[in-house]
Amino acid sequence: TDEELMQQMKWERISFETHLEKIKIALLYAREKRTRPRLDDKAITSWNAMIIRAYVEAYKAFGRKYFLETAISTAGSLLKHFCRTDDTLWHTFTKDRAAIDGFLDDYAFSIDAFISLHEVTGEEGWIAQALKWAELVHERFFDPDSGLYWYTSENAHELFVRQKETADNVMPSSNSSLCRSFFLLSRILENPYWEERSREMLSYMISSMSYGASCSNWLMALLAHTYPFREIVVTGPGAITEAELLQKHFLPNTMIMASTTERSLPLFRDRFSDTTAIYVCSGKSCSLPVTSAAEVLQEFEKQNDIRHT
Repeated sequence: TDEELMQQMKWERISFETHLEKIKIALLYAREKRTRPRLDDKAITSWNAMIIRAYVEAYKAFGRKYFLETAISTAGSLLKHFCRTDDTLWHTFTKDRAAIDGFLDDYAFSIDAFISLHEVTGEEGWIAQALKWAELVHERFFDPDSGLYWYTSENAHELFVRQKETADNVMPSSNSSLCRSFFLLSRILENPYWEERSREMLSYMISSMSYGASCSNWLMALLAHTYPFREIVVTGPGAITEAELLQKHFLPNTMIMASTTERSLPLFRDRFSDTTAIYVCSGKSCSLPVTSAAEVLQEFEKQNDIRHT
């Protein structure tokens, strides 16, 4: 202890503190001569995209505006620092410098994140950007022999082996993430091309889905294709409030979209009036509109198709 050292050296308190300060300065001087440990302070596109999706899910569950604001802010930073003017992505960003061309997971998770932002905000800019990335991915990463996508783009530096990422582990694989996102794009845009792309990816992978833990995200995509998938469209002055009430519940195989103002996307077309309206659609047909989330949940309760959280 300090007291023991003072007794051993026969120093008074003031003398001890003076010597101690000199020792610290000498040690710091010696340390500065050493090579500093490498500092990994880079930001990664795919990880930031996953954070965006996580904050959106937190907002859905808890309704706290802070989570949505953080997701939107992070998405803005992703566009500013990781996205080029031609919409291609960088993989990393460090100290005002972006580096390394984006890999497939950078695009896949960014598409997923921006689709989720569209779901909770109704703003078409998010889905427009997701579509640009989807088209770019198909142009530069597609493998026509398998219907899947390479991990590196055709413009990347040539590698000894060009690989595909298909196994879902701690994180979903980039291909399974794309498979799910393509399906959602097809429903939001009413464009069958993206659903067919998603179906082709599943067709190639179906024989490999013998171990559930390594294909959990693929199985969720398969669920969307094989069971009725619902789009809940909420419009009118109370759209956001009613959508938030629905989002607090686990509604499998369901996508919820809301907007208080008219939108040009197909699912919103001709569905706006002076009152709040909720449409439950599936297979290109919609139920008659109701005016509250409670009515929708009550109907789902009758179908035994709701999980409380």
